[in-house]
Amino acid sequence: MITKIVKRDGRAVDFDLDKITQAIYKAAQAIGGNDYTAANDLAQKVIEYLEAEQTDGLPTVEHVQDTVEKVSSKTVTQELLKSSSFIVQSVPVFVK
Repeated sequence: MITKIVKRDGRAVDFDLDKITQAIYKAAQAIGGNDYTAANDLAQKVIEYLEAEQTDGLPTVEHVQDTVEKVSSKTVTQELLKSSSFIVQSVPVFVK
C-alpha cells in the first residue's frame, strides 16, 4: 500500500489518491469529459499498477504522472480494441 510520495522538491508527503483522481478528472474535463467515477476508477488502476511494480523506495510525482499516462493509454486502447473488434467482425473481408 502506498502511503507516501516524493514531491518535486524532494519532500516525502502523505499519499492522497484523491489528488490523482482530481488531476485525471480535470484533464478529462478539458476535453469534454465529465465522469468523476471513471476518473476514480482510472486512479485506482494506477495505484494497482504502481503497487504491482514493487520498486524500492517511494514513488515520485513524476513516476505517478508517467504511470497515469501509461495506464490511461492502455485503458483507452483496450476500449478502442473492444469497439473496433465489433466493427472488424461486422465488415465483410474480400479476398482475391
